[in-house]
Amino acid sequence: MRFKNGLWSAFAGCLWAGQFFFYAMGHVYMGNFQFVSWVIHMSMLIFFSYIVGVIMKEWKQVNRDTYVVLVIGLLVLITSFVITTWGSVYGERILHAGH
Repeated sequence: MRFKNGLWSAFAGCLWAGQFFFYAMGHVYMGNFQFVSWVIHMSMLIFFSYIVGVIMKEWKQVNRDTYVVLVIGLLVLITSFVITTWGSVYGERILHAGH
């Protein structure tokens, strides 16, 4: 059991370190809307940690009302992610059309 936990910890550490690498890599391509990349980054961290929690059955024994709130929160997060991404793409197009 300790070895398995050690592997999961090492995997989590690699993911945690890797997120900064990929964030920095994507940040440079955001153009005039680089500030949006932090919002997208944090939203995706929350989204994927929630999905991993569901896959690992961490939410299995929670109250139904709690689960409903979690699903609503996830839908709000996805909606905000889509709106923010669309807004940055649209804004970049407007800026480039003006030049």
